[in-house]
Amino acid sequence: MEINFIIKRQKSDYTNFVILKRETDIVSFEELYNETPGIFITLDEDHSITYHMTEHIDPMGMAENMPEKICIKNAGSIYYSLNTPEWFGEKFYSLNILNNFERRFVENKIMTPEEKLYADLIKRNFIVKSGFKYGEHFRIYSESMDMHAEYLIGLIDKEEWYKISRAVRLSVSVRKSMVFAGFINNEIKYIEMKRIKDI
Repeated sequence: MEINFIIKRQKSDYTNFVILKRETDIVSFEELYNETPGIFITLDEDHSITYHMTEHIDPMGMAENMPEKICIKNAGSIYYSLNTPEWFGEKFYSLNILNNFERRFVENKIMTPEEKLYADLIKRNFIVKSGFKYGEHFRIYSESMDMHAEYLIGLIDKEEWYKISRAVRLSVSVRKSMVFAGFINNEIKYIEMKRIKDI
């Protein structure tokens, strides 16, 4: 971990690592996790400075728990459930049509990193929906879909710094918090990243 300097924020009893990042730096999740909590500074070619602050989080939702035993059926390539919460699946008359993440979760056939993240978020009592329209893996609701989703979740292994910064900027524009997830020693960890005005 390369720490450029440490700063004590005004009216604060803690210090932060301050790390300089170039727009094109490749950042691994492990590196980002180890540098958190921290403040990241990027000076772009237009001499504009962007500041980001990160913190470790252990998010927990309050959505209705999944039943211990879930009954699913299929009609050809369409899978549906009969005893899942209202938000699980896509409502079609009296059925909840399941997408691939939902079906594999119910069948306990979780294989890909994205499926593991999905399952972890469900076990943390979040309502989990696609984040595709925001350019992320998932959007999650803490309790109910009557309100806006509070978080966008992006799963990263290694990523260019400008793409991480872009995700944070987009999350702010849609009034959501940006959370990055990744694997540390095969365990899913979470980092919330915010854009701040200055240090």
